[in-house]
Amino acid sequence: MDRKVIVKLESFEGRDTFLHCGDDHQNFLFCIVGINNDGTAEVLDSAYRSYEEAAAGWPEAGTKPT
Repeated sequence: MDRKVIVKLESFEGRDTFLHCGDDHQNFLFCIVGINNDGTAEVLDSAYRSYEEAAAGWPEAGTKPT
């Protein structure tokens, strides 16, 4: 992977698809996404409860936005 970023995934329900993540206290999780120079992307790791938790595990994934 050429670049790694932290992405927030939020739960949603569509007409024919859904994504449920989080727990009883929040409806989102953070994951690490690897991006190649050709634009393809892949989830490398997931299920972090906070940005800080994801950044601690993958410090090369970036810094927290201000």
